[in-house]
Amino acid sequence: MKELEKEMSGKVVFREVDAATDFATFKDYGVQATPVIIILDSSGKDVFMVSGVPDKEKLKSELEKLL
Repeated sequence: MKELEKEMSGKVVFREVDAATDFATFKDYGVQATPVIIILDSSGKDVFMVSGVPDKEKLKSELEKLL
């Protein structure tokens, strides 16, 4: 994720949420297990969700669809 965050700096905002300190956010998105990655569009609607560690290129592709 850090590598992708650097590559897409200025185009995408990355936010890390810790379930222990921000459980309400996890509940809002129906997250059942971690790690999980959720991509939101500019209006805050979730458009992609994956549990576990996704392939970097798949994640980058999903992000680029929103640019």
